[in-house]
Amino acid sequence: MSESKNARTNKQSIDYMLLDIDQSKTKIKILSNPGNYIAHMAQDNVGYQMQYSISSLEKILEKEGNPHVLQMNCQGSRQEPIHWMLYADGIKVASGTGTYAKECFIEAAEKFRDICREAVEAANLPHLSEHDYWLLKRAQAIASLEPFDNGSHIMGSKKGRVF
Repeated sequence: MSESKNARTNKQSIDYMLLDIDQSKTKIKILSNPGNYIAHMAQDNVGYQMQYSISSLEKILEKEGNPHVLQMNCQGSRQEPIHWMLYADGIKVASGTGTYAKECFIEAAEKFRDICREAVEAANLPHLSEHDYWLLKRAQAIASLEPFDNGSHIMGSKKGRVF
């Protein structure tokens, strides 16, 4: 009997500790739609949402007939990036702090994506032909297979690196 009582007491204190952790974390708005709790936990960080925003913006631009190859490079940890840079067709079009990006996601899930869209449009990049877009996408795919080798602490998927 005393073992089950101790187990129940330990479980209650574990639940209480998890509750405290969840309450202390600032909630961000999530642009992606996680399918379950585990996916939600994995996607509930600024770095992931930044990468997802850029990926979804690239798809939106392609559907609108104005395709550009977008890439996000972030420095720092995945949960709390320190600095970020956005590249469109290999040209740097925007940069900012991780704190600013987090504030965007706290306010609205789409805000960061909308700001990045404005930066891409303000850059007045030439319209890519289907061939040029295909070539840039292939270069991006090749770069995604290359390992990190210089210890630069640039986070994100290899897909997000500038080629």
